[in-house]
Amino acid sequence: MPKPLPLTQMDARSGATVDSQGATALVGSDHDAMLADSSLRTDEPVPPRYALAESGVICSSSGSEDINAARHRAVQLSAQRDTRLRGLLQGHYKEVWRLLRRLGTPLGDLDDCVGQVFLVASQKLERIEIGRERAFLSATALYVASHARRTHRRRREVPEQSDETEVSCCVDPMPLPDEVADRKRLRDLLEQILASMSDDLRIVLVLFELEEMSGAEIAVHLGVPLGTVKSRLRRAREQFEERMNRFSAPPGTR
Repeated sequence: MPKPLPLTQMDARSGATVDSQGATALVGSDHDAMLADSSLRTDEPVPPRYALAESGVICSSSGSEDINAARHRAVQLSAQRDTRLRGLLQGHYKEVWRLLRRLGTPLGDLDDCVGQVFLVASQKLERIEIGRERAFLSATALYVASHARRTHRRRREVPEQSDETEVSCCVDPMPLPDEVADRKRLRDLLEQILASMSDDLRIVLVLFELEEMSGAEIAVHLGVPLGTVKSRLRRAREQFEERMNRFSAPPGTR
């Protein structure tokens, strides 16, 4: 029976030593050749620690601090956004209501249209420049009012007459009864005249005379040349004056 080789004895044929578990360890030239193989090299670049932390492989020591800071920032931004949106509602609600009404929005659709204007503002709040809130709301109201008028015409509804709900929204608190009646008559007359004008002329007149926007601002909002705005404004004023005289004349003299 052949004598077993010592565990540390070199195998002349394979160039390897045999360990106690029967596994072999490469030595000599074969060992060097295998180390040269890129698949066994140990000097491959190691991903930086922060990359491993972001991938979830390991936890960065400052990871929890970063998460807390991000959460705190998100809460701050949300609070700032809510504060700004609340300011828009409190500062411009009545203006938007009056503008929509003057632009010919049917009274029955008025509250919904006001809500649509501020819904658009909330969705695009980050795009509204500081100090340009009123201009943005006015431009949005133009679109909403135009859509409401088209829908109203398609339904072929009879235009509703103004009522006391308009007075309660738009007049000063606790006016004298005569003042309420006078203001309501003037408001009804104004709405009657504006309703009789074409959309193009009414929009320019309302924005310039009532919303106090400049001709250049109106041109930007409507996407038309400044000369067109001036021409429409001139014609609108002429029509307004003529119809004011006609509608306010005593019955039988119109």
